Amino acid sequence: MTAIRFCRTPANPVAMGGYDLHVHTRHSYDAFQSPERVVAVARRRGLDGVAITDHDAFEGAREAERVAEGIQVIKGMEIRTRDYDDLLALFIDEPIRARSFADAVAEIHDRGGLAVLPHPYRKFDAVPDWVLELVDAVEGLNARSKPRWNGEAAGLAATRGLVATAGSDAHTSFEVGKARTHVPGSDDDLTASELKQAIERGDVEVRGDESPYYPTHGASVAMEFIKSRVRTRR
Repeated sequence: MTAIRFCRTPANPVAMGGYDLHVHTRHSYDAFQSPERVVAVARRRGLDGVAITDHDAFEGAREAERVAEGIQVIKGMEIRTRDYDDLLALFIDEPIRARSFADAVAEIHDRGGLAVLPHPYRKFDAVPDWVLELVDAVEGLNARSKPRWNGEAAGLAATRGLVATAGSDAHTSFEVGKARTHVPGSDDDLTASELKQAIERGDVEVRGDESPYYPTHGASVAMEFIKSRVRTRR
């Protein structure tokens, strides 16, 4: 593997091309946007593809794939592991059931997917070696992280010789496409298999910028609160 090429660009929601590899829908506990809305916004903003990675849920990815005309939908999940933290599963066709970090990575690989460590410095100051030895890639640019954390994540990928990816971590339509993974020289018009192979080779480039940190996370807290109240009333 080779380290990713990192290209920071000004925030531009209509920049053309690329793949947003970390997006949430209403199937996450802290988001409202429908899978149909995600696909429509991604298409309008010129994305070639979008990964639906709901928190411990897979139905949003299936729903998005059903309405994905003209855009590539990569089915995935964001898994909350019980012994470390979050883990992205990309290029899977079934939900991941395991909840220990190592077992979840093994299940992802058994299903032909990639295991990506998202936003590695959002909660921790360092990443254990055993985690880095298991994953296929590190999220080098997460638009919901602070610039310092993304800088550390990109540096981690570079120093450890790991591939890095980019994703908006969007929970609202405003955020979709803020961070993108590009495959140089391909025009980004790839099949899911071709994109997966490009990531495995490290033949990718991170582009994008951060969303406003406190407003976006505040919106997720509000959405989580509203959804919890609705469930309680039922």
